[in-house]
Amino acid sequence: MPNSAYEAWVERARAVPIETEIARRGIQLKRVGAEHVGPCPVCGTGDDRFSINTVKQVFNCRICNVGGDVIKLVEHLDGNDDFTAACTTLTGEPPPKAVGKARVVRAREIVVAEYPYLDENGAVVFATERVEFQYPDGTFVLKDGKHKKIFRYKRPDPDRPGKWINGVTDKDGNWLVRIVPYRLSELLEAIGSNSHPILIVEGEPKVDLLASWGVIATCNAGGATKWKPEHSAFLKDADVILVPDNDDAGWKHIDIVGRSLVGIAKRIRVLALPGLAVKGDIIDWAKAGTREQLDELIDKAPDWEPPAAEELNKEKKVVAEQSEDELLDALSKMRKGVEFDRERKRLAKQLDVRPSAIDAEIEERQAEAQTTALLHGHWYVEP
Repeated sequence: MPNSAYEAWVERARAVPIETEIARRGIQLKRVGAEHVGPCPVCGTGDDRFSINTVKQVFNCRICNVGGDVIKLVEHLDGNDDFTAACTTLTGEPPPKAVGKARVVRAREIVVAEYPYLDENGAVVFATERVEFQYPDGTFVLKDGKHKKIFRYKRPDPDRPGKWINGVTDKDGNWLVRIVPYRLSELLEAIGSNSHPILIVEGEPKVDLLASWGVIATCNAGGATKWKPEHSAFLKDADVILVPDNDDAGWKHIDIVGRSLVGIAKRIRVLALPGLAVKGDIIDWAKAGTREQLDELIDKAPDWEPPAAEELNKEKKVVAEQSEDELLDALSKMRKGVEFDRERKRLAKQLDVRPSAIDAEIEERQAEAQTTALLHGHWYVEP
């Protein structure tokens, strides 16, 4: 049972039948069993890409790559992520005012998706979990206008079938499992048949979106700049198309991938999606774009060229700084002792700084980590 007026109000909104909201807006869908299908009212694409399920009370648009309950439907149709506004629309009532003392509401971590990485035989090598931060009212912590997210990794426990061990690297960053690209079997089949180009994007959701369109794509775990030579080895003689996110990290990433594929891939091209906002990606583009438009862009994609020497030096500096940052971060998480002292001295020598400089940096990082733990997400105070 809801334990507050606000939660009861949210439950009233969630209880509105999804078909009722569809009918209220005059949206025409065709009934197919328990589902009603038709063009998406937002992207307007396809005759059957948008659907609602009256049994499960959920909706889905395979083009916009979004779905959920009736509250999420209203957010989608109204073009924003305003949970309170959506509930107001559904209930016809403003949110109730809270009474009593102000209280702090913290966001909790929820696993919203899991992406298994399989080997050639379909066995799970490791898995990536996408974690987002949700408040009790159902809203999510945002960053750059999108759900704030982190990724966690796990590997199968060889001694306990069906169980997992957290992490895929040791304390020095060395991989404990085989490094494979995402959706490897589809990748190898396309290369073997020489029938499809391979799109390389940044992140598993983008690969899955393209797969829903029948487009062969892959990525590496860990996001931008984490591509390794082991990934490239699987793309021998492939026709590769690099699709960057529209930000500095996205372009640095595809240049790292491009250089790694020289002499391995049969052809390397780059596809800069038109009309993207800063930090936009192929998921944003697909909200209005179509498979046919993507095919046209692929046909026109120019060959990738390595960056000029000046840009290359900048990228090397970025990668070096990133490596230093990772080493310092790992050291800040170690317990003090003999091993910590050895690593501290080794790192000071490697970075050519005094050990006291390492100590100061470690103290700053640990203090920042403590602050982050206390202020997880951001504060939400009810009056």
